[in-house]
Amino acid sequence: MKKTIASLLLLFVTASCTNNSVESIKPAEQAWSAKEVVVYKNPNCGCCTKWSEHMKKNGFKLTEKSVDNLSEIKDGLKVPTDKRSCHTAVIDGYVFEGHIPASSIKKFLNEKNDAVGLVVPGMPAGSPGMEFGNHTSNFHVYSFDASGKTKVFEKF
Repeated sequence: MKKTIASLLLLFVTASCTNNSVESIKPAEQAWSAKEVVVYKNPNCGCCTKWSEHMKKNGFKLTEKSVDNLSEIKDGLKVPTDKRSCHTAVIDGYVFEGHIPASSIKKFLNEKNDAVGLVVPGMPAGSPGMEFGNHTSNFHVYSFDASGKTKVFEKF
């Protein structure tokens, strides 16, 4: 009798485990990986290309669009004028301005956000795409809303 119950229990556990494919069980952190990243950049900007490489190394799929009307694109996406940088990315309707670390973008996409997106103003040394030897500076990643109001999202 004990053998029969143990056998049935083993059969039940095995059956329930095999019904769940590996594809259907994904860590929450990977929810972002299926998202396409569209990067708008100046055709002659090398640091934008380096940032794109950083994103690819961190599992993102990118499409780069070299454009001559970046200001118009930034205006349309509501990027705060005083926080702009050299490139703008769009992922699943969210806006990511500047040299934002991939880890911050993953964190943002995994949280429920009312924000329009994230921004790293300027081009801080040591941020992704702006690596120059050992030269680094502290910088902030800000979230922003449709009115342009910003608040600190992360500090580096």
